[in-house]
Amino acid sequence: MPSETIAALPIRVLLIDMPQMLRQIIRQTLARDPRFVIVGEYTEHVAIDLAVNRSKADFVIMGSAVFESRAVRDRLLEEGPQVRVLAVGPDGAQTTLYELQPHEVALGELSPEHLASVMAGAASDVGVGG
Repeated sequence: MPSETIAALPIRVLLIDMPQMLRQIIRQTLARDPRFVIVGEYTEHVAIDLAVNRSKADFVIMGSAVFESRAVRDRLLEEGPQVRVLAVGPDGAQTTLYELQPHEVALGELSPEHLASVMAGAASDVGVGG
């Protein structure tokens, strides 16, 4: 595939297990930015490894309570070691980016405007999207 085509590919995002209002804010924020496409959305805990595998997600945005499970992290690392996880607290005030290498960046409070910028920057670090 030519490099121009690869650079134009959108960043594939999977949303999992967050409060409805928070999920809606994230969905609307990403929908306004052509660098992103939401490839799946689950309102409750699912077989995360299967969801990532099926959707070929580059990013998973999920409730931090779910991601605290060691088993969830291990399944994600096995199934999609290049996937990045943005774990969001229930009120959106605490957000952490996990790169599953293991590498972690505490982001603190994250505004909707800053969300797309953080994800695009992390994705470009591994050559995902444009």
